[in-house]
Amino acid sequence: MAYASWIILQAILFHVLPGPTNTGQRTPAGHLLKYRTNGLLAWVVTHALYAALCWSGLLDPGFIPRNWSGLFAAMNLSGFLLSAFAYAKAYLAPTHPEDRKFSGSAPYDFYMGIELNPRFGQTFDFKLFTNGRPGMMAWTLIDISNLAHQYQTHHHLPLPLLLVTILQTLYVLDFFINESWYLRTIDIAHDHYGFYLAWGCFCFLPTTYTLQAQYLGSLRPTTPSPSPITLALVFALGLAGYALFRSVNAQKDVARRTSGACRIWGAPAVVIRAPLSPVRDPKIEVGTCEV
Repeated sequence: MAYASWIILQAILFHVLPGPTNTGQRTPAGHLLKYRTNGLLAWVVTHALYAALCWSGLLDPGFIPRNWSGLFAAMNLSGFLLSAFAYAKAYLAPTHPEDRKFSGSAPYDFYMGIELNPRFGQTFDFKLFTNGRPGMMAWTLIDISNLAHQYQTHHHLPLPLLLVTILQTLYVLDFFINESWYLRTIDIAHDHYGFYLAWGCFCFLPTTYTLQAQYLGSLRPTTPSPSPITLALVFALGLAGYALFRSVNAQKDVARRTSGACRIWGAPAVVIRAPLSPVRDPKIEVGTCEV
């Protein structure tokens, strides 16, 4: 019930919150889809609501690690159900039939997906919602809840867990601040929507990407901790990795938006142009495009 409420809340925020309208890359069939990128506002509202519920005593701040087994099962089941729904929808009510991809293998199509951009209506995009809301949005909540659980249990906030939470929150906030560039990445522009993305974002992302916080949140205060110098070096390495990640993504996004007509580090960008076309259903005419 708790997990279902979480998904419903995120779906409502995804649908109703205001945000700028952006476009992705043109699909192989020629569609240029619009997206409302309101992820940052949804993140703020979600975490403000979490804080308010905890402050009022209506929600246990350490609810997530205390109920992790049940939540894990719910995430796993939801990922499978969504994958099955996406597979059936691709046959029965595809959003853009001409952008579907059929391999001839049912297991492969279930895993990798058939539809490129399945939607409800014109704006509720499965891909953007799945990754940005149940996936990325849950990441920081899980970390924070592990912090709260550690403090509730041991009246102690371990520095390694604090640093992990800061670094991972920085990454998640970067994702939502730059949500528009995500529309031009492989996930949105090229990967079809199947088990790989549906289960991956509903279950794999929130359970695996948070392993560090889960582990550190379960330790007792008596567990030996790295020295402050070691922690400082690791934290600095994490910040350096983030800076490199941000710089590289910015360069790739500029190259995509300008079709390679840009300069990187003072020199003309070198890009690879490849034809992109889905595996054809013989009943459907499909065009090609360059990326």
